[in-house]
Amino acid sequence: DLEFYKFSKKYPTWSERRVLTLIKTLNSENKNQPRYQGRILSYPIFITAIADSLYFPTTGWKYLNTALTNYVNYQDVQDLFLLSDDYFQRDESGHYSNLQDIGSIIACDDSADRPNYSQLPDLIKNFTTKAPLFGPYAVSTISQCSLWPTPSVTPNTPFDKTRNTGPVLILANTNDPATPISGAIQMAKLVAKSKLQVLNSDGHISLNRGSSCIDEIASRYLLAGKLPA
Repeated sequence: DLEFYKFSKKYPTWSERRVLTLIKTLNSENKNQPRYQGRILSYPIFITAIADSLYFPTTGWKYLNTALTNYVNYQDVQDLFLLSDDYFQRDESGHYSNLQDIGSIIACDDSADRPNYSQLPDLIKNFTTKAPLFGPYAVSTISQCSLWPTPSVTPNTPFDKTRNTGPVLILANTNDPATPISGAIQMAKLVAKSKLQVLNSDGHISLNRGSSCIDEIASRYLLAGKLPA
């Protein structure tokens, strides 16, 4: 929710309270709910549209302001759907990439957390208290591991600084709201034989973002195991 607070300071029309009020109106049983190409606007579409735009303060915030304005003033939800589709990597034919599947596999293999159904109300309450906007959605991503067929393969053990590692390339963006650059700096200090390469950019990904420098460094590392000087 912190990144949304920053957005609402720049665009005060969209306070958290107002957006939460909009979310309460999203009811899949409402036949008059706005649609785009036959698809009904729902909470997952709405919240992921917001999340997608928050990764890019330079361009995404402006686009989100337009999308919310069009929705409230004209019941036009096209921009919200386009933002959500970008988040899920959904193409015009309705096909999705495997990005979300990969994320689920990694999350459930990395974490031993397997909350059961009876724990969900308390999780929702706790998460919503700390993050009224994204808390419920965060619980949904955690609870997916409750149905995961295998246990975690990565034990929750402290990081071993003495562990011998090969050369490790760490890429980070200066304005990544999901994984702040402070975490990348700390990782570079912890991991032996590592090199941190920073891209002065918004967003969550450094590769294929228009920087030939970053792309070449990553290619050399992946193909030859070479770190930049």
